[in-house]
Amino acid sequence: MSESIKQKIVFELSFHAARRQRQRGVSNSDIELVMRYGESVDDGFVLSDRALALARRDIKRILQRLDHLAGVAVIEQDGTLVTAYRADNRRVRRLRAGETSREARQLH
Repeated sequence: MSESIKQKIVFELSFHAARRQRQRGVSNSDIELVMRYGESVDDGFVLSDRALALARRDIKRILQRLDHLAGVAVIEQDGTLVTAYRADNRRVRRLRAGETSREARQLH
């Protein structure tokens, strides 16, 4: 798995698949995980031991990267990313409150 943003996997269930899914206690989220991390085979996907080991490795890397990125703010306007920075606790509170940096400068 790459470090790119993952999109939600969309799939359509047949009546038979939905019925079996309920009987076997497999949720839509479970199916999405198997499709995302499983090994592609002729008929679909299987979460083999090998695929599971690769998924664990990739998820571990993502968690380590997220730890490193704690406190980073990425600012966007109208779908365009305009800046990124490490936000201190005061800035995080302002961001949560919806206060822009321009408004913060005017207050001080």
